[in-house]
Amino acid sequence: MSDSLYTGSIMVDFVNPLNKGNMILFRGQRHLGKRYLVDSTVLNFLYNNKANNKDNNKVIYVTFSKKSAESLKKSLEKEDLMNNCVIFTLSENPSDSEYYLLPKY
Repeated sequence: MSDSLYTGSIMVDFVNPLNKGNMILFRGQRHLGKRYLVDSTVLNFLYNNKANNKDNNKVIYVTFSKKSAESLKKSLEKEDLMNNCVIFTLSENPSDSEYYLLPKY
């Protein structure tokens, strides 16, 4: 899986490029722009796939925040990209089945 995943952020794409097919975990303090970076990465990825007729690529988005899930869902529906994305919103105390979806870092 060596295909680059362009986020739209020059700093991320240049300093620490992401690859397709990998699990990506965005961590950090509050109000640093993580949600904006994730949303723009997902939208850029799916929009480029649609433009290049590669509808077989999918995104699985797992979050604890209903607000971020709704924001991304609204953006994807606006661009008609929701059919290529699955969004999971977990509770703060995840069950065993939800725990399976959490990144293991």
